[in-house]
Amino acid sequence: MANYCSNGIVFYSKSKELLTDLWNKMDSCIEDGDNNIKKLLKGCDCTQEEADEWADGRDYLVYLDDKVHDDDGLYYFRADTESAWAPNIDSFTFLLEEKYNDKIKLFYQSEEPGCGVFVTNDAEGIFFSDRYKMDCSLDGHFITGYYASFEDLLEDVNEIFPKAGVTDKDSIEAMEAKIKTAYKIAGNIDDYIVIAEFVYDNEIRGGLAA
Repeated sequence: MANYCSNGIVFYSKSKELLTDLWNKMDSCIEDGDNNIKKLLKGCDCTQEEADEWADGRDYLVYLDDKVHDDDGLYYFRADTESAWAPNIDSFTFLLEEKYNDKIKLFYQSEEPGCGVFVTNDAEGIFFSDRYKMDCSLDGHFITGYYASFEDLLEDVNEIFPKAGVTDKDSIEAMEAKIKTAYKIAGNIDDYIVIAEFVYDNEIRGGLAA
């Protein structure tokens, strides 16, 4: 059974008409109860061969904003998907390039902790400002935090784990090691601490949509 990767995607464009068309097609998938990305691709006039090439049948649309938003003439909406093991962003870059003439762009953020996937193409934090994530279980308490900067992460770590003695000279790997040692996490399978940094995907570039 595959681990599922969670993908948050913001689609945006200067063309309200084009973006609304995409939103309507996504909404139809959800309303019809068949939210498979293959169906979406075919609903956007992709051939069966294209749908089979760009979606493997294990990726799904799981959330859609209730409308297209307007930010001073830049239109956008968010959709969340789940995909097996890794991000399924290539499905959408193909769709936008081939069926919308690249007049719709996207920013995304994906994570699959089991495979160590933490990635975004939103370098400036326009829609996705998270740069670090902490996920922890300690003595039956679960802590999950997202942080826009290393300073924010460090402040929270020192507040939650004061005995660890973490400083701004520590890497995230050193942070984990200090916390595990101070709180004896390494020897208890029920307790864990994972601190991850979102890496930048420079192959899928965001930019002003035409």
